[in-house]
Amino acid sequence: MNLLAGIHVPNGDIKNEAIFEMGFRHYTLLHYQDKYLRQLRQSSPNGVILVRFYQPKWSEWDPSVWARECALIYRHGRYADYGVHVTPANEMNLPDEGGGRTREWYERINLWLLEWFDEFVKLTGISVERTHFPAFAYGHSDDTDDLGYVGLEICRPAVEQYGVLDYHPYWFTAAQITDTYHGHRFKLAHALFPTKPIFCSEAGNFDVMRDTAPQEIVQWSRSVEPIIYILGYTFFIWEDPTGAHQINDWSRNPKIAEVVRTAINETTTPGGITVSVYSDWAGTAGNKNPKTGADG
Repeated sequence: MNLLAGIHVPNGDIKNEAIFEMGFRHYTLLHYQDKYLRQLRQSSPNGVILVRFYQPKWSEWDPSVWARECALIYRHGRYADYGVHVTPANEMNLPDEGGGRTREWYERINLWLLEWFDEFVKLTGISVERTHFPAFAYGHSDDTDDLGYVGLEICRPAVEQYGVLDYHPYWFTAAQITDTYHGHRFKLAHALFPTKPIFCSEAGNFDVMRDTAPQEIVQWSRSVEPIIYILGYTFFIWEDPTGAHQINDWSRNPKIAEVVRTAINETTTPGGITVSVYSDWAGTAGNKNPKTGADG
């Protein structure tokens, strides 16, 4: 069975345009990269294209003001024409993103997201099914009661308002690929919201240079695709022009794209040799400090 894999577009210009030839099913990108929407939709006529409206510090924005700014971006970029899905922020429970993990922060996140939603939907007329509750960084009393509360439960009114719940399942070792607290972390959210579709807008293994990384990516994909409440997924990240996410950067290990492309739709020469289009990528040494894919 061919994979229905997706990918997170670089947080900057795309250098290796093989991304459009891979056969990816789904895409996630920041609104700064929306110039690629036409090419992405041509590459995947029926998949989810999720645009993350992004500012480094969400809490510095009044949610209605940000919603109006996002509505202008949405109209100017003709997002409706491309059937784009949207989310207004990223990992809002991290200080680096302008938030926090206390009960008070989750209460603030809930109210902020409700207000953004009401204003944005009013201005754009977007269908609820194409709005995504932003993914939290896990391990911060977000989906488990680590500190006497569960962040997602506090945010239940907002989660139920949005059409889709975003998630960022990552694993550190191959043994964690299907572990409920790592690669299959989304199962904790499904237990809280059993009727809510989940979209994994980031996923990966935090070590693209590991010898088993390509096989891990395919194994995780195969384990997730039969799950009916998973709307789709996009691995983080095709290229990392910012230099902030080297441990996730597929371009450092060309074998990942080769193996994934073969799993999506194997292309062979008449002699039966698999063709690779990734020889222009060169691996470099990278940062080994784990980070959950924040876009800052």
